[in-house]
Amino acid sequence: RKVSQQAEVFYLEAESTPVGFENNRLKHLQSRQTRGIALRMVVDGKIGFASTTDLRDPISIVEAAVEAVPFGPQAHFQLPGATSYALVETYDSAVEAVPLERMIELGQTLIDRVRANFPDLVCQAGVSKDTILVRIINSSGGEASYRKSIFSLALEGLLVRGTDMLFVGEAEASCRPVLDPSATIERTLWQLEMAREKARVTTGEYPVIFTPGGVGSALLPPILVALNGKTVFQGASA
Repeated sequence: RKVSQQAEVFYLEAESTPVGFENNRLKHLQSRQTRGIALRMVVDGKIGFASTTDLRDPISIVEAAVEAVPFGPQAHFQLPGATSYALVETYDSAVEAVPLERMIELGQTLIDRVRANFPDLVCQAGVSKDTILVRIINSSGGEASYRKSIFSLALEGLLVRGTDMLFVGEAEASCRPVLDPSATIERTLWQLEMAREKARVTTGEYPVIFTPGGVGSALLPPILVALNGKTVFQGASA
């Protein structure tokens, strides 16, 4: 407040434990911890921004944000004051309690049960647990925070037959532990069964059926680009 008219601080604390499998076997175990802070301030109508993962010297991030002000955009907003927010529960302590041995077992189960039907399939799998804490405060008295947990399973497979390559994959995630891999396994097996027989086509026009995922990957990116505020402002939006 000594050097700005408005200021906002964003704090993030995260811990991630991923277990990865490659070529049908356990590849790596990791545990990562991250802490970071970002500062946005408004000085004479312009925005200065800085961020760091070194929390030992908070004054340095203030100085860095001040130095960025001359190069920042105009601030056409007022930071909100104290507000009541609805509580959305996104944290389950049971996620942190899942042991590493259980995560390894889940990943190996994904691979083994799918390859029991398709032994030539080369698989990659991942099991991960994450916890994240976010807090934001500002000089107008606004403050909000939340904590969330994420547990995820993922399976990818490559099946090579002659000159044909088939890629399959499924994933599942929740804020609670996902300890039953059956749904991911069944959806992956369904993909493999649907692709078991090859079909021949000749050149021509045909009706096309998109899966929900296919619609998303084909249509959403151009829509998001067209609706991007910067693209609209520049007059480049379709």
